[in-house]
Amino acid sequence: DQPTAADCCRSCREYEPSLDVGGGAQCNAWVWHPISKECWLKHQSADDLVHSVARVAQAGSPAVPWHSGVNLEVKPCADCVPPAVYSGCISKDVCNTSRACGSPAVGAYSKVVPGCLEQSPTAKLYEKLLAAGTQLVGHVDLAADYDGLGVRWGIGHKKQSWHACEEACRAFNRGPLTGGPFKGLPCNTWTWCSRQACFEPDAHKHSLGDCWLKYQELPQSPEVNMRTPSASATSGPMRPSFLRRHKRAMADGCPWVSGVLLPPGVAMTNGTWGPRAYW
Repeated sequence: DQPTAADCCRSCREYEPSLDVGGGAQCNAWVWHPISKECWLKHQSADDLVHSVARVAQAGSPAVPWHSGVNLEVKPCADCVPPAVYSGCISKDVCNTSRACGSPAVGAYSKVVPGCLEQSPTAKLYEKLLAAGTQLVGHVDLAADYDGLGVRWGIGHKKQSWHACEEACRAFNRGPLTGGPFKGLPCNTWTWCSRQACFEPDAHKHSLGDCWLKYQELPQSPEVNMRTPSASATSGPMRPSFLRRHKRAMADGCPWVSGVLLPPGVAMTNGTWGPRAYW
């Protein structure tokens, strides 16, 4: 929403194209409603844009409440040319990962194959470690959201602290691993909501104490959805394009605390951006 048509116009001018939104499409048109304050940023083809420019020059109809405009400035798309070498994800659908089953959030989790994950080297390793009673080593990132597949749905699964959420992950590993599409997998990753409301770029509402128990391949190099810079020893800079896209929601940084459980002697790394970092 924007308070005025001028603000909506400015939003279009300030929009920075990105590979993961329309393949780098420019914002060259906008519409604003004076009652609802809705502001839609749009991209039009060259032919449609010519007609829109002509219509803007004409007087509007009082029967149409929407205000519209065009923006002819062309901005460069900084991330539209993929680097020759990269690891992790550089868009919501373009990833280079050493995970045997790929990045699960590609295609909004529509391409996940539970059987592949259950047979993955990571799952087999944790199966052996847990059967042997190995004490896994916890690592925490105090202002980051790690990706993973939910072995225990977090909404309504409340814990008083991130410490309790981490322990719930340990306890799940010791419990029966049956039922549900991913509950046959061990818990090696967790995320905990630290505020009254926690932002995620999805359709759900997340609230204080929600504790998500997750599984991901290679948890020592987690796929990161969002992160506040310098929040802990493993934090890195939050992606500028993500921060701009979710300016209001991320004004106070990332509200999640995340962590992993690793085998003894395995070093924790900063991880890589996952597909959700481009949502």
